[in-house]
Amino acid sequence: MLQNLINSSQTLIYLGIALASFVLVAGTFFFGGGHDHDFGHDAHSGGDHEIGLLSPKIIFSFTLGFGAAGAIASGYGLRPIFCLLSGAVAGFLLALLAYGIMAIFYKQQASSVIPTSHAIGQVANVTSDIPGNGVGEVGLDVLGQYQIYLARSLKGASIPKGSRVKVLENHGGQLLVELEIRN
Repeated sequence: MLQNLINSSQTLIYLGIALASFVLVAGTFFFGGGHDHDFGHDAHSGGDHEIGLLSPKIIFSFTLGFGAAGAIASGYGLRPIFCLLSGAVAGFLLALLAYGIMAIFYKQQASSVIPTSHAIGQVANVTSDIPGNGVGEVGLDVLGQYQIYLARSLKGASIPKGSRVKVLENHGGQLLVELEIRN
């Protein structure tokens, strides 16, 4: 049977696809290829990491299953159409399996990124003077974590260190604040 595999150019093509795909899928898993990217604190829309159906890991898993099943079917002497169909079905199932396994791992990931939008409406302490029309820093608890953000006065007024301010809006990653009015 091994001699039949080597003599069939169709089988060698399927084996080549399977071998190249194995190398590529192993490379993406071991060396980290095919990352999903976050675009900063405020541009991140979902909060959860997501796996793309067309990510390199999924595509290479499909081609790995396609090549391996095609080579096996070709080695058994099936007609080319059945080799293609068995390769497509096996590739789809392997890609689905890879997607499911990656989804389990991605759900386990945590993120320490806290968007500045969660700070709006909160009361903060000025940790570094906010000069008139300048930038200082404020600290506040957001989602159970103490965070320090760049801040500027909404009206351009100076706000000394130690003052309590209310966060009104986010502008370019900086918080716009005003002195807290106590009743």
